[in-house]
Amino acid sequence: MDILIIVSGAIFSLLVVQVPFYILQGKHDLTANYLSAKQFFEKLNAPLGKEFITLENSAHIPNEVDFKKIISFFSNLKRGVGH
Repeated sequence: MDILIIVSGAIFSLLVVQVPFYILQGKHDLTANYLSAKQFFEKLNAPLGKEFITLENSAHIPNEVDFKKIISFFSNLKRGVGH
């Protein structure tokens, strides 16, 4: 398994994770670029599952509407409810 190394926002290597993997990403995020996060997600191998959740109305910090989506996501995850 490779290790994730982040230097100045550049992702160097992470190929496989052996845990469920989730990315919650603001669509308008300029700090953690949305398209880069999506490309990283698509390349990642996560045999136990992976999910990319887009926060449509947020940038780097979630707004009120997307914050409710995040709370719902984690509540469902804790209860074992599918997404």
